Amino acid sequence: MILLDLSPEQRTVVYEACKEHLPSLIKTAEDFAHIIHHLSLEQGRAVCEASKGHLPSIIKIVRHFSTILQYLSPEQRRVVCEACKEHLPSIIKTAEDFANILQWLSPEQCRVIYEACKNRLPQLIQTETGIEIFNTRCPSDNVRLLKHYYLLASLDAYMTRVEGHGDNDFSYGFWRHKTSRSLSRKVNYELAKKIRETIIERDPYTGDIDTLLSPKNLKDMRDEIVTNLKTSDLFFNKNYVDRGMNSDTLKKAFHFVRTPESRQPSPGNGRR
Repeated sequence: MILLDLSPEQRTVVYEACKEHLPSLIKTAEDFAHIIHHLSLEQGRAVCEASKGHLPSIIKIVRHFSTILQYLSPEQRRVVCEACKEHLPSIIKTAEDFANILQWLSPEQCRVIYEACKNRLPQLIQTETGIEIFNTRCPSDNVRLLKHYYLLASLDAYMTRVEGHGDNDFSYGFWRHKTSRSLSRKVNYELAKKIRETIIERDPYTGDIDTLLSPKNLKDMRDEIVTNLKTSDLFFNKNYVDRGMNSDTLKKAFHFVRTPESRQPSPGNGRR
């Protein structure tokens, strides 16, 4: 690489002479990384912008992107993340892929990636093993931010699924004990809304997630919701049966974002 042995001033001369041709000279992730590494921040930003349409042919798998990040300074990584954010969701297939990228980034750089991939987080992180990959490979601040985005995405996905069956229709999919189970789902839905509101009041959420999602606090929040609904809704007051938080989706999301030592069973005994 000719840039390696040049002074910053000489690199600028070469860059100005070749900048129109640089995108066509970049054939691999290593080429891209070496060029960005040896240019100034503004020159690197210009190369990223000129190469945007070319990036999918250079960065085909996560390993290519990780290779690029390894060579760059924090400021250069930020430039590359911005340039690649629209392409990254298509190459991130697993939680391990995600962790292999995030381990190289600052929390602010991670936020760019989280925003690009946030709707896919519940699909990427399906098991405790998936979340533990981040705990072992990534800085704690990055993991904390990941959990914020994962929990919001999981709550949004749950609420969208419930809302997709019509306003105030919480009974879909139930054949036995339809009324009591639908009212229990209504309480779960209101609980998801309440937790979501609590989280987005501080972006990212900086409170104690273990306390917020502890079995005791979840039960206290549900009890408050039930009391309010019984007061305002005669039908609910007459027909509600306490079934606990019967939602595998919510219980899994809450379980994953707690620290390992606080992962107790959430209150509830059902599936929905």
